[in-house]
Amino acid sequence: MASVIAIDIDGVLADFNGPFLVELRKDYGGPLSSVSFNCWGWADAAFGRSKARRTFARLLPSWWGDLPPLATEAEFARLRSLVEDGHFDVHFVTNRPVAAYRATELWLANTIECDPSDFTLVCLKDKANYCAKVGAVCLIDDKPENIIEVIEYNKTKQPFWPSIMPILFSQPWNEGVEVANGGDWYWRATSLTEALDMALNKIRWLEADSAAAPSPSTKLSNPKDIVGSNKLPLHLWPPTATAGGCLALLEGLTKYGRANWREVGVRASVYADALDRHMKAWFDGEDIDPDSGLPHLYKAIACVAILIDASAAGKLTDDRNRIGGYRELVAQLTPHVERIKAANKGTMETVKHYTIEDNPDAIERFIKANS
Repeated sequence: MASVIAIDIDGVLADFNGPFLVELRKDYGGPLSSVSFNCWGWADAAFGRSKARRTFARLLPSWWGDLPPLATEAEFARLRSLVEDGHFDVHFVTNRPVAAYRATELWLANTIECDPSDFTLVCLKDKANYCAKVGAVCLIDDKPENIIEVIEYNKTKQPFWPSIMPILFSQPWNEGVEVANGGDWYWRATSLTEALDMALNKIRWLEADSAAAPSPSTKLSNPKDIVGSNKLPLHLWPPTATAGGCLALLEGLTKYGRANWREVGVRASVYADALDRHMKAWFDGEDIDPDSGLPHLYKAIACVAILIDASAAGKLTDDRNRIGGYRELVAQLTPHVERIKAANKGTMETVKHYTIEDNPDAIERFIKANS
């Protein structure tokens, strides 16, 4: 079944405001430069609601077919590829008058360079219900009220998952708007490319997850973590590493003060040595640092954290070695690994290779780790 992508036209694909301002000036005069598009009701604010409505009402159907495009040629080419791809069903959902349907259809066909039979065009106000009826994956729209209606629909269906992804297309008239009660359940896109990326990422996630779809009673994770692909994926960092590292930093707090390295600075060589000591002791089979009573790995991760943070704060004295021939030497020595293994293959497979499991306390360690 094709995935339905719903896209508004005016303010997303076509420039309505500029040409409409020209029409208002024809009717009521005044310079074009004196009007700002920084709010949704700019025409009402500048000319009065009744005058704006009169001008809107006199617009001929053909006027809608002459509006200039907002998206770039590359973005329209990408949109054309989706329109012509049988995996997707692109619906253009607009609040234009029904009388402008044919002019709008021709505008889309000519601008996107596709056949009208490849897409769906509807002229209506209730976009949220329409998207629900056709099972749209998302609605890309520049009007905050339409986004709010989608959010409210999502809340009534699946409180923890936006079945219709509401994407607010950023424009000057909605830039300062935070959708009321929207929380994390709507997205902003600054270009058609970004909006389509969000829609396609959700489609890919739905397709990948369809085999293991959760029951309706299952609380789902916020899909912004999935489709908001340009954000740092902080959820990938294991909380166990944070838990261990914070104990090592707590010990440092009691000795030197909180985040003291951001004030006094640190030397790269000092923390590189400490990191090396902890890792060598750990790999030699010693779990606990006898000086602090904390695991060596906790101390090691704290060393790395301080090096990163001090560097970011501009407080790291970089006294690392002068660049030598380490990388070249490793490349020269690596072929010897295969040669040595091949020369001693017979004995290497028969001799005993000792590991930590051969320690006298191996059984006790295993029981403790699994109790």
